[in-house]
Amino acid sequence: MLISLFIAASVQATQPDFTRDIAPMLERCCVSCHTKGGPGAYLFTTAGEVKRVARTALVVLESRTMPPWAPVEGVMRVAPKPNAAEIEAFRAWVDAGTPVAQESQALQIPARSSDAPVVASWRIAEGWTIDAEERRVMRSFQQPVGRRDAGAGAAARMLVGGWRARFDTPALMSTMLLTSGDAALAQRLDESDASIGFKLTGDLATMPAGALAGVGVDGVFALPAGFAFEMRTDDALVAECHADGRGKREAASCTLEALAPVLTAAPALRIVRPLIVSTQGSARATTDAARTAFEMPPLAAPLDLAAIVLRPGPDAVRVALEAIAPDGNITVLARVERYDIHIDRPYTVDPVHHLARGTRLRLTVDALNEILATRATPLAVLLVSAALNGEIGISNTKNPQVDATTTTAPAPMGALTRAWIDQSAIVANTGLRATNPVPSAVFRETMGYDAEPRTGPSDAAGMTWFEAIALANELSRRDGLRPAYKLEFAQFDGSRLIAAVVSGIDANGWRLPTDAQWTITAKDAPAQRNGAIWNWVFDENTDATRVLRGGSWADPVSARGIDARSSVAPSTRMELFGARFVRVAP
Repeated sequence: MLISLFIAASVQATQPDFTRDIAPMLERCCVSCHTKGGPGAYLFTTAGEVKRVARTALVVLESRTMPPWAPVEGVMRVAPKPNAAEIEAFRAWVDAGTPVAQESQALQIPARSSDAPVVASWRIAEGWTIDAEERRVMRSFQQPVGRRDAGAGAAARMLVGGWRARFDTPALMSTMLLTSGDAALAQRLDESDASIGFKLTGDLATMPAGALAGVGVDGVFALPAGFAFEMRTDDALVAECHADGRGKREAASCTLEALAPVLTAAPALRIVRPLIVSTQGSARATTDAARTAFEMPPLAAPLDLAAIVLRPGPDAVRVALEAIAPDGNITVLARVERYDIHIDRPYTVDPVHHLARGTRLRLTVDALNEILATRATPLAVLLVSAALNGEIGISNTKNPQVDATTTTAPAPMGALTRAWIDQSAIVANTGLRATNPVPSAVFRETMGYDAEPRTGPSDAAGMTWFEAIALANELSRRDGLRPAYKLEFAQFDGSRLIAAVVSGIDANGWRLPTDAQWTITAKDAPAQRNGAIWNWVFDENTDATRVLRGGSWADPVSARGIDARSSVAPSTRMELFGARFVRVAP
């Protein structure tokens, strides 16, 4: 009898108790979504509700599909996930028959959304119905930003600290991503977005509010205190909506609310802007079987990272975003071991993470197989602001610093290059001497390797912005002039300069014209200087893109000439992107 009582007591002591072992994990990791009006497909508000779906819950917990916030490492703030011991306790509770003392026992429901005031709201996806047979679908919707309460004296801009979506059908929507721009661009975007979305790249990335993040299945996103998005009230807002059909026809509309920024003691809000990490403009892109890595050029200025949106594409299985500091130390910004479509949601970085000047960003993606790896176009959108403490000192850097004032004896100028330089002319009323676009033969003679192969009628050399900078310095040395650029944290691939932090210095050497100088000199230039090939220009900024002017032979006549202007990543290599140079006339 005593032995039986002892065994019974031991079993009772080891058997998981719902109140002690199960409820705390559910309250911490699950209840915020699985509550009335929340996105969770099942209610977890009482012990009885959990008991009825316990075996289904165990399957998704053990497969790590729930909670759907997959990052396992990084600087972002993510919803808590059950640990291995908690999942084992849940299994033991299910295996024991899901005992509960009282089925009406209520679980504590944490607050789900920000208390910040709503500054504007819109109806999104009105009339969009997800059919029963569909599983994962996406559509985008264009909406004028203009505030409903905007009167005659309304401000021309709106500051937004975060977003909240109140879905009409919770659990149907998995992600909503937002961007804004002029109405015409938004309309083209809305009409032509691809199956996995508009990616927040291209022209949108150059706009003041190019990436406005969005919300995940829980419907809420907020920037850290003291940070804000800036939108013009005459912009067009585009909402890219991802839905997971659930076997029945359902409406996908929602009310999107823009939340006021959370203020701090600082005198002004810091405005975030997008920094794109992707295959376009990467300084290095390497592929090893199913793994592809994209490494961006060094940051030209220090930045503070406030949020991250990972968009590795539907064929990704693992994702890692890393920051490589100038001293070589690596910080994991985000790592996902099991990719899920919910990862496309934005993640707040709180506390804000500082990225030093010279930092390189690396995005690594493992695809399902080698074939899909070659087709993938993954990216990450970082929401950053310029660091308030200015440029920071760098020590013990492992990256070479190339000083433009080097005293190494330059190689002699080649005959073809000398003849091309002698064709340069002083532009009236500017004090500048300007060249024609660099020919391929001059590029080869000076740089020691071939420019991009030509397929069109232009003889101009195609090159990256970094190669244009390196060529300008080399031309200056061979012409007996002081080079105009200082290169820091420079990276080379053989003879090619593929990335660097570039600073303009006071010198008499050849240089890229600024945007304004290009316009002035192009007006007085011979016809062959314009329209044959896009011209890189130089403006010191912290953006991930550089400006091109003039258009090319491959563009329609109406899209090239004095007013033609575009911008792409500085490491973009193409035969249509070249350069001409200016210097102060002696």
